[in-house]
Amino acid sequence: MPLPSPVVSRFALPLGGLQQPRFTISSAGWQQKINRNTLIGIELLARNGYHQFAYVNQQPAQPGGIFLLRDHRKDRYRSAALSARHVFSETTEVYAAYFRSLARSDEVLNPALGSISPVHWLGMPATACSHGTGRSHTSGACG
Repeated sequence: MPLPSPVVSRFALPLGGLQQPRFTISSAGWQQKINRNTLIGIELLARNGYHQFAYVNQQPAQPGGIFLLRDHRKDRYRSAALSARHVFSETTEVYAAYFRSLARSDEVLNPALGSISPVHWLGMPATACSHGTGRSHTSGACG
C-alpha cells in the first residue's frame, strides 16, 4: 500500500503589517444589605476585542493551503453574576450564586471538521454560552 503524499501548509504575514489588537472592558457591581444578616449582589462585565488575529485560508479548496494572518477578528463577551449570602449564626451561613455569560466572535475555528476556516450557523456569528451550570455549548443563539 503506497503512503499518501504529505500535505504542506504555509503560514504567512501580510505585506502591509498588522494593527495591534485593542480591547475595551467595562464592569459594574452592586451589593445591598437586606435586614441584618442578608447580602445580595450583582456584577456585570463587558469586554470587546477589535483587530484580533485570525488565520484565513487563501486556498480553501485544496488540502493544506496558504494561511494568511489577518487582524480583522472581532470578539464580544458579556457576563452577569447574581449572589446572595445569609448568615444564621457565627458558625452557619448560606451562599448562593448564579453566573451567565455570552461570547461571540466573527471568526471561530472548528477543529472537529479538520479545518481552520470560520464557522457560522444560520449566517450568524458563532456564540458560546454558559448558563451557570458549569457546562457551555456553541450554537447560533443562546437560550
